[in-house]
Amino acid sequence: MFGVTALSTNNGLAAIFMSTMFMTFMTDYAGLGAWGATLATGVLLAAQIIDTVDNPIQGFIMDRGKVKKSGKYKPFFLLSIIMTTIGVAMLYALPDAVAKAPALVVVWVIFFYFLFAAPMYYVKWAYCADLTTGALNTTLLGTLSLIVSLMMLLPLILGTLIATPVLKAFKGNFAKMHVFDLILQGGGGLFMFILQITGLLGKNPALFFIAMFIMALAIGIDFVPGFSISMEVMDYTIYKTGKDRSALTGVLEKFLEKAQSAVSAALVGSILIAIGYEVDSVTGDYVGELSKMPTMLTWMIVVIGLLPAIIAVIGILIFRKYPIDTEERAKIHEYIAEHQTKKETE
Repeated sequence: MFGVTALSTNNGLAAIFMSTMFMTFMTDYAGLGAWGATLATGVLLAAQIIDTVDNPIQGFIMDRGKVKKSGKYKPFFLLSIIMTTIGVAMLYALPDAVAKAPALVVVWVIFFYFLFAAPMYYVKWAYCADLTTGALNTTLLGTLSLIVSLMMLLPLILGTLIATPVLKAFKGNFAKMHVFDLILQGGGGLFMFILQITGLLGKNPALFFIAMFIMALAIGIDFVPGFSISMEVMDYTIYKTGKDRSALTGVLEKFLEKAQSAVSAALVGSILIAIGYEVDSVTGDYVGELSKMPTMLTWMIVVIGLLPAIIAVIGILIFRKYPIDTEERAKIHEYIAEHQTKKETE
């Protein structure tokens, strides 16, 4: 179980650093000012598109790899873990000499590549700053930043742990459980958005963290059914085509994830650029137009809460067309068993 989840765990930890901290580091503390936001919306969106196009090529290479003693895909998993670890570490090691040259910043960030979201911006300016002066309470920011990270990490771990008992409650039907997880995550996002437009969210950080916990818990619970569906889709591809395209199928899944991340990146960056987002990299205080901050906070919740809720609804509607039922699943298992036996005899 540890071996199977090691890559996902590593990617999850990396995503926390990327999504909750690094974008703030780029715009607020790396000395890039408004350029950091422009970099996020322009260069990184292009980097995600390039990465998305590159993924099918990687899948094609992995599918054509030779089966060795360690297996066909294990070397690629190990390489991914190493590259992710190095990439995250180097993203936070932006040299001063590089930060002073926009062209070098572009090269550095594309090379070590990241994606991001909006929770840290909301927490920082909704709960830790005086929006009449722009002054930042760094002590409170440190405390709430820790809570943000915990609200993204602990529910994921808890959700993964309780996923199996929850699956038993659904009588092993991971398709129905996946729909339940989408409802839970979308409901958490909608709950957060409603609290924002009613004015309650900005006054009570506990409500924000509760909504985050619900959404992250849904993601954690979905690991087991999501992983099962991914494996089943790979088997379904073999069943329908007679060819093993597991890596390419996995790449398609990542393509959809990256497409959603690209939309999120574009929206967050556009919000920052639209208000002329600018922070003093030494004091951390906001030095842009303070009257635009409430609008920014509302739009951040649109990205964090409302957009995931809308995507969850779309996902549920699409998943109603899922072609694999109990009868079809039995045929797939029979075909895969025969296919495997034939390969072993050859």
